[in-house]
Amino acid sequence: MFKRTNDLNSLLHRLPPSTLSCLLSSPLTTIATILHGLHRVPLPPLPPTLKVVCLPDTHNRQPPVPVGDILLHAGDLSQSGTLAEIQTQLNWLKSLPHAHKIFIAGNHDLALASPQKQRLDWDGLIYLEDSSVTIDAGNGREVCVYGSPWTRKKGNWVFEYARGEDFWKGRIPIETDVLVTHMPPMWRLDGEGRGDEGLLGELWRVRPRLHVFGHEHEGHGKAWMGFDGFEKGYEAVRRGDASVVARAGAMCEMVMYLLIELLWPRKQMETRLVNAAVIGGHRDDLQRAPTIVEI
Repeated sequence: MFKRTNDLNSLLHRLPPSTLSCLLSSPLTTIATILHGLHRVPLPPLPPTLKVVCLPDTHNRQPPVPVGDILLHAGDLSQSGTLAEIQTQLNWLKSLPHAHKIFIAGNHDLALASPQKQRLDWDGLIYLEDSSVTIDAGNGREVCVYGSPWTRKKGNWVFEYARGEDFWKGRIPIETDVLVTHMPPMWRLDGEGRGDEGLLGELWRVRPRLHVFGHEHEGHGKAWMGFDGFEKGYEAVRRGDASVVARAGAMCEMVMYLLIELLWPRKQMETRLVNAAVIGGHRDDLQRAPTIVEI
């Protein structure tokens, strides 16, 4: 019994693998990930900008929320998905001062996937479920936001599609400026390969200015995604279905693009990616602050 308890504690409090151990176990993937982190950060957007506050995966938590122009909750408001849990979270969102407050469901938000959702009061909020809204952001600027709650099947939850299903193809409207999904795209802030490659393909097709997501709590962070040979090379290395020679060639392509950017830096990348999961840690005992981005 004592040994089993120690083994459980070791599992829950294990440290992430070191860079050296990753290099030894998966050298090409590790080097490609390091190179991807060196991709140049774009210049800040020119004013006037919109301040977007992102906070998926609150799971009944109510962290302090900074002010902003748009509030985006990318799913998993609740833990067990009851009407009472979700209504409590909706009341909290309704009390916040942001001019535009948009939310989607996550796989934990069971009541939003049942006829019971008609009993919920989200007056003053915008709920998106495979739908879009165009908001007037001021200064003559309109922003089209598309939201979808679906994730790959992982247990017995809601808004889930079958593993292996090409679910995302052609689903996202081409005019989307801000994409809000619960599912992350593959190899982008997805907890090391737990995202969806079909959703990644939709990013290549639609190229929104901002993509906000969560679901994989360990993937928390911000990144930029360009649509060029560097990103194609990175994906080829991560995909792992080609020969070692082909993957090494893709890595050389990444290096070439990095060198080109040193000489002729781009002014701005295409899409800002944000995994803003509020809770994290091995036991989800970590509470993070909401993430702020400007577009």
